[in-house]
Amino acid sequence: MISSYTFGIYPRSEELIEATRKNTENLNSLFQKETEEYISAQKNANLGFVSDPLLKWDDIFRPFSNLETVTPTALNRIYEMNTFYRVLSFDGQTFTDDGNLVQSNLDLSLLPKNRAAAIPEPFTFAERHTSKGFKTKEDFTINLAKMLRVEIDSLVESGFE
Repeated sequence: MISSYTFGIYPRSEELIEATRKNTENLNSLFQKETEEYISAQKNANLGFVSDPLLKWDDIFRPFSNLETVTPTALNRIYEMNTFYRVLSFDGQTFTDDGNLVQSNLDLSLLPKNRAAAIPEPFTFAERHTSKGFKTKEDFTINLAKMLRVEIDSLVESGFE
């Protein structure tokens, strides 16, 4: 059986963009409303897997900026996709929060049982970011892979496929 799904950071409405700039009182309710609309559209399309539209994420790497040993640095652009992301500097050799980074940035209460999540893979992650704790890109990549494995295991335990 073939399953269909959509992943990525969905576009924000003009109303939500303006509300984020002004930090309006109803900002959380606007995020909630648009998230519900995107999830509803995925359900109505009978997609095999439903994902959070990631409206609160500025880029796919941003949840990892919450690690203690990570410092967000310069804004960088991927020209081929005309998208921006914040470069993360991994300052230590250990980086994990026991697998709660991705989940804590998703709206789990709105997602059905056939849910899925997208996370960056370790090679691209290592290419796009910096590390002061590792001498080689290979060691950095391996440690990122270990961190992402913990995230994946935590997501699977919570019912993600």
